[in-house]
Amino acid sequence: GDYVDPAAPPGSVFCMSPHGWITDKSFEKWLEHFVKHIPAVRPIILFVDNHWSRFKVSSIDYCRKHNIHIICFPPNLTHLIQPLDVAVFGPFNKVFDRVFLEFTCNNPNAAIDYKTFTRLCLIPWTEATRPSIIINGFRTTGLWTITQQEIIENI
Repeated sequence: GDYVDPAAPPGSVFCMSPHGWITDKSFEKWLEHFVKHIPAVRPIILFVDNHWSRFKVSSIDYCRKHNIHIICFPPNLTHLIQPLDVAVFGPFNKVFDRVFLEFTCNNPNAAIDYKTFTRLCLIPWTEATRPSIIINGFRTTGLWTITQQEIIENI
């Protein structure tokens, strides 16, 4: 089911699957959420890994309808060329591990429910998703769009 927490960053939505992995249905929900929060300028390029959930006909049709072009990273290379893997998820996991360890040491018998998980994610998410970090991830992987101004500055 879906879950929204007022303590989470604005616009956040959480979706759980029975086994904890993304499914075709949760990816479609994510696409709908994505479309609501991106600029109206089209087309949009969406880089994805090669997980099977991204390639259901209904997801592809939804992307076509919204003028979203899917580009799939080659298998087993996302840790090298996917901007979020390179720049965001590593720092997020490092800070989350620290926050989680601190929480479990201070609350050894506490259950981790939606609200607790959301609050534990807030600090590492805020630190790992600063715009400069995300932009650097695109630059590092070579997916950054070079602007005309950047070209002129390098002449």
